Amino acid sequence: QAWRQRRNGMTRRSDAVIGVLFLAAIVCYGSGSSMADSALADIDSVLPEHLAVGALLMLLNSLIVIMIGAMVFPVIRDHGGERAGLLYFGTRCVEGILLAVGIVANMSHTALAPDDDAGGENAHALRSLLHGLLLKISFFTYQVAMLSLGVGSVLLFLSALGSGLLPRWLSLWGVIGYSCLTVGAGLEIYGIPAGLAMSGPGGLFELTLAIWLIARGFVHP
Repeated sequence: QAWRQRRNGMTRRSDAVIGVLFLAAIVCYGSGSSMADSALADIDSVLPEHLAVGALLMLLNSLIVIMIGAMVFPVIRDHGGERAGLLYFGTRCVEGILLAVGIVANMSHTALAPDDDAGGENAHALRSLLHGLLLKISFFTYQVAMLSLGVGSVLLFLSALGSGLLPRWLSLWGVIGYSCLTVGAGLEIYGIPAGLAMSGPGGLFELTLAIWLIARGFVHP
């Protein structure tokens, strides 16, 4: 009986940590991307300090999302969803790596900062071209990362829906929210600016899931 209580206590703490990681990811990427966007608002006056802090926060987010995948895997495996857990972990790794590539592209803007207008108009045109290329790399890596997150998460919460890992309404919300995220990212890649609106249900779900895991945790067998 004492062993079972200790095991339940450890499981409960692990669930809470996963919830905290979800919250940390939201804060790190949200604040980091906001700082990076403001630093890159003008290609002729890139703010390297703001960009560096923003990039650091977003890199921390990349590490966090991989940690989430690693911690969720044994939970879903114990509920009979090993394949879904492995796929979720894999897609979160892909997400973290692609986001990191986009961050490196953002940091590369600092190397293109003008030096007293050296080179004249030709140099400025070249800088503008390279800035545009780096922005495209950052854009597409982000969208593909969201596709990866969306697909893996839809399958994860479909598995949770069948196993009772979470309340039915919460699992269903996860399926719908991440489906919207996936569709939104796909539309963005094809030039339709729907990603922000389509990410709303998934973003609210992640916040709700984080609070749920901290307060209640998963339903364990």
